[in-house]
Amino acid sequence: MAAAARGEESLTASSIPTVRSLGIAFGSAGAGLVANTAGLARGISPETVANAAIWVDGVAILAPVAAALLALRVVRLRHHAAAAAGEDASDSGSRSV
Repeated sequence: MAAAARGEESLTASSIPTVRSLGIAFGSAGAGLVANTAGLARGISPETVANAAIWVDGVAILAPVAAALLALRVVRLRHHAAAAAGEDASDSGSRSV
């Protein structure tokens, strides 16, 4: 709440459960779509449920993997930017005559 604008702390605090509920709703809807596409809509048998579970878990792993790859990319970009800024600072110091 420290990042909230002055006077909007309660609004910011109340939006957290709302965003969480939206995430749960969209995640459940997505899992249902994947399960139905994987064959669960045709009937419930142990084989169909197992196949649907594999597909739901397989698709669900994509978001964390994408987030991890994006995080690595951001870290690398920040590292390269910091290194370039350090080189620029050292270059400007050596040019002073």
